[in-house]
Amino acid sequence: MLSGFAQGIMALATGAGKTITALYAATKMYEGLKRLFVVISVPYQNLADQWCSVARAFTMTPLACYGSMESWHNDLRNTVDAFEHRAQRFAIAVVVNRTLQNPAFQELLARIPGDQLLFIGDECHHHTSNLAKAALPSHAAYRLGLSATPEQTFNPSATDPVQDYYGPVVARYTLAEALRDDVLTPYEYYVHPVPSPMRKPKRTST
Repeated sequence: MLSGFAQGIMALATGAGKTITALYAATKMYEGLKRLFVVISVPYQNLADQWCSVARAFTMTPLACYGSMESWHNDLRNTVDAFEHRAQRFAIAVVVNRTLQNPAFQELLARIPGDQLLFIGDECHHHTSNLAKAALPSHAAYRLGLSATPEQTFNPSATDPVQDYYGPVVARYTLAEALRDDVLTPYEYYVHPVPSPMRKPKRTST
């Protein structure tokens, strides 16, 4: 039986180990549930490549669901089939946000039993637009949001949709804490505001 939060956001400083922490959590969930399908959504392909690389270090075999649909659709469909028929007890798919919105991906995602689905949103503060929110699996019983900045200071209204889906912040590890603990290389941070260029008034013909 699992303990702790079934849904929540981990607000961890950039470079503090969100990927490793989330994959470790997935392994512990699998130990408790005995069957688990993990779907990880990221905003960019370079992040997807990184997730796949770290997942392999955990001896997982991730499905890279990005690029051309021909490169991933058959493998994902076969994996979902095997999971449905209990021929496979663990699966992990890494998808970029744009592909997450693909109807073909959504069709296969809907077939994964919700009580065995862990959905991880990396940089989950990107999931605020109507298109992004519509693509998030509403049937996923287990949801983990990852972000160094889940609360958007300059756009507070965008924070609510993220927490409505993923739940509250359940773990926080700040930049100051990461530097104190030597998790990150010490550095000095300088902010240089750059004003927007003034728009020239349009000329009007007389």
